Amino acid sequence: MTQTSRYLLFALTVPSTVFSETLSYKVQFDGIKEKTVIKNLESVCDTVQKRNFALPSVNLLRRRCQRDLAQIEKVMRAEGFYASETAFDLAPGKKVMVTFRIKPGLPFLLSRVRWMTPEGDAIESLSIADTRLVLGLRGRAEEILNAEEFLLNRLRERQYPFPEIVEAKVTADHDTHSIFVDYVIRTGPKTKFGESIVDGLTTIDSYTVLRYVPWYQTQPYDIRLLEKCRQQLLATGLFATVSVRPEPEMDIQGQLPVRISLKERKHRTVRTGVSYKTDEKFGGKISWEHRKQNAG
Repeated sequence: MTQTSRYLLFALTVPSTVFSETLSYKVQFDGIKEKTVIKNLESVCDTVQKRNFALPSVNLLRRRCQRDLAQIEKVMRAEGFYASETAFDLAPGKKVMVTFRIKPGLPFLLSRVRWMTPEGDAIESLSIADTRLVLGLRGRAEEILNAEEFLLNRLRERQYPFPEIVEAKVTADHDTHSIFVDYVIRTGPKTKFGESIVDGLTTIDSYTVLRYVPWYQTQPYDIRLLEKCRQQLLATGLFATVSVRPEPEMDIQGQLPVRISLKERKHRTVRTGVSYKTDEKFGGKISWEHRKQNAG
């Protein structure tokens, strides 16, 4: 049986004469209580998004509703309801009431999450906690997709600078109402920090910048230290922009250089203001700030 044949379509065959010539309508979803799910349904249904545009006939409204059935199915699957059934009906009135009646069925729960290399080997440095997925809860597509980046970031924190997701396979078992997720990840080689390359300086010397680098050459690579470096350099007030990125390739020693690209701020700013005082007439204020730092 195809997915389409499982739909229960209750598009009422109400004569068009029952409706006004130009249709205005309202939309509601019956059978779903979660506000986030309803919001997601509303965001994909043309019936909702175009409800402020009146239609010339009830038949066109029915067609719009029928087209939305496929979108509703996608949302329900993404929310972990892989066996849902949807129907709609139209109730005449001053404003036609469109009701999508959804039977979500049993939720499909996360039963297994695995990660492996393209060769099928387990990646021992990862754990279920790294995915932020919880076994036994509904298998929601958004959380499963987010887990990809969580896994990659965890690897970047553990000496793998260039991991990539080769495949993420999600299997829904209709007999057990279970979700199985398999991530195939190409980790790439482990590495250590190499040379720190500084560019973009005009008046500040590179030694001043290198004082804020929180790693040393040959230290195991950890992407979190790059962000720490960026924040420390921004906090000096010396730079308008700071970019800290690994080079695309390792050096001949198998270490990974890091490029620190900077744009200096103007090192002197003058702030002036004028205030009126009854006994002194005009009083002036001036302040001078010097942001430049020297290596020491």
